[in-house]
Amino acid sequence: EDLGAATPDALWLTEMSESGGSVVLKGQGLDNQTIALFMRQLETSPYFSRVDLVETKHLEKGQAELKEFTIRAQVAYAGVGPGPTAESAEGASS
Repeated sequence: EDLGAATPDALWLTEMSESGGSVVLKGQGLDNQTIALFMRQLETSPYFSRVDLVETKHLEKGQAELKEFTIRAQVAYAGVGPGPTAESAEGASS
């Protein structure tokens, strides 16, 4: 859900692989600014941390000029950061 929400309209993911808590995302974006926006939005998610750009390459697809990218990040499927605990939820309802 957060991955879809973080993905700008002018960016397309083509491959995703996960191993040992690390995820590699590959795709194409309109320009470097779009890729940077995607990375910033991933970093705000509780599911992704240590988001790093591995590489970008210029790509010509027909008449379109795109940037192909590879991003690596740490992933936490349960999300990280403070959240309500059972104890705090019980205390709030009392």
